[in-house]
Amino acid sequence: MISVLFYVFWFIYSVITIFWVKSISAWSHEEYFLGVGLLCILLFDMSELTIKNFEFVLKGVWIALVIHNLLGWYEVLTQNYLFAAPERVALMSQNNDYYPVTTMLNQNDLILVLVFGACLFIYFMVSSKTWKIKILNGGLLLSDIGLAIATDSRAGLLSLVIGILILGMFMLSKRVKIGILLVAIILGMGVVFVKPDIIVHISSSLREMEMISFENATVNSDAVRMNLIRNGLVFLKETFGFGVGTGNADYWMQTEPVYYVRGFTNMHNWWVEILTNYGILLFVLYILFYCYLFYSLYRKYKESENMQRKRMCLLFMAFMGAFLVGSISSSSNWGKEWLWVLWALIIAFQGEEENSEKRLLN
Repeated sequence: MISVLFYVFWFIYSVITIFWVKSISAWSHEEYFLGVGLLCILLFDMSELTIKNFEFVLKGVWIALVIHNLLGWYEVLTQNYLFAAPERVALMSQNNDYYPVTTMLNQNDLILVLVFGACLFIYFMVSSKTWKIKILNGGLLLSDIGLAIATDSRAGLLSLVIGILILGMFMLSKRVKIGILLVAIILGMGVVFVKPDIIVHISSSLREMEMISFENATVNSDAVRMNLIRNGLVFLKETFGFGVGTGNADYWMQTEPVYYVRGFTNMHNWWVEILTNYGILLFVLYILFYCYLFYSLYRKYKESENMQRKRMCLLFMAFMGAFLVGSISSSSNWGKEWLWVLWALIIAFQGEEENSEKRLLN
């Protein structure tokens, strides 16, 4: 109920921002997606979904993720894009760098889909009762990881590691964790013994590779991202901490940038985008909501005796942990309908046990 109330408050506050936004069209565009999210939350909450309902929904999502994997590998192997925008294909062709995109706008948008896919494949691999299904999902997990690597998204890959680590931390026994660590150490020592020059090669590669640099925004994407954040904080200060209003961070970035951003207008950071658009109060409430949602899933995991419910808790917890980093990969997450529906599903699952108890009492 607390999560639902937060989204209601968020939507009401977002509507009120129309009184000080500079672009009504930008406001209405992002207001639509926020409204879709709230509508899904209310509908899912009123539906009083059961564990079987959630399982059915996740199976449908599983099918969609399999299609994304097949389409992604088709793009990687053939360099033929069926759904990508022509300008995106032209850019990849010009740079001779081809990434899987599937039906998303770019590889940074796809990586978040693949992150959730990896978590879901692990969920079905563990919960399935037949070895054939376990092996199938294991293969899909490897496929998903391979595509994630092919996207070459640093934040996305880090979020993938976070998601898998959270699942492994809870799902694997202490003995298995120690075994995996020992095998990794032995394999690492074996590789170094067979090919000792690999250490020198890795060391030189790390020195030559500039992973993160905030210098020279004219050519460096990390510096551009930092300037986008700095501009957002300037806009926040100019609006006395209330934010520029729904969707208007892009408009301000286009018309009144203080720091050079090389023509980019999207914030490229989910968290700072919320702060810039909605101000300090809403941002703090969003952080509290996020922490509360994660904690409630963890508490449900610890208290529930139903193994299927516990695994779903881990699935959603893993994605939430991964989203902390993965959300800064894309230019913006506002236009991703699937994300709004997913958050509505997680919030509905948060209140699932409570709804079940109410039905029993009635």
